Amino acid sequence: MHRLQQQWTNVTTATRPSHDYVTVTTALYTRLTTIEQQDLSPGNHTDPARRINVDQALADQRYTATDLSELTHTAALLPEPLLRAGLLLAPARILPSTMERLHDRSHGRYVAIQVTEGAELIDAAQKGSSAARDARPTLELSWQSAATTERAQPLAAQSSSQEHEPITGPSDPDLF
Repeated sequence: MHRLQQQWTNVTTATRPSHDYVTVTTALYTRLTTIEQQDLSPGNHTDPARRINVDQALADQRYTATDLSELTHTAALLPEPLLRAGLLLAPARILPSTMERLHDRSHGRYVAIQVTEGAELIDAAQKGSSAARDARPTLELSWQSAATTERAQPLAAQSSSQEHEPITGPSDPDLF
């Protein structure tokens, strides 16, 4: 790879490839083809449970879901004040035509969205927040089910699993 990188420093579209360049690129192509074939052959895949730390994956998923729920809740509060302040813009051509926007529309400019025009945005933000809050209990059931399944496996098959406690605190959906 290093030799190939050195060869590329002098290459332009009009440069005739040198012997070293051809040798290195051929070797690279051969190696990449071999790697690709190894990854695609059915007998070469390893058991995903051996590669993935299930406890860590579930913990990461739990934290991500919590952050997403909090973020969508916070984001749902933003559209209305931003609309009232005239800080949300859209191309004048896609907004309802008014006398004030006629010039902006013909020149392809962006204009502030009126609160009445942004009602769908406010509604979509609130629906997103609701969906995130509703998804949280479903994910909690999945995590509990995964923990139960993992505990039901024979001791020899278990990795060092830790029991996951439900997350509570400021991110609890019932607090919103």
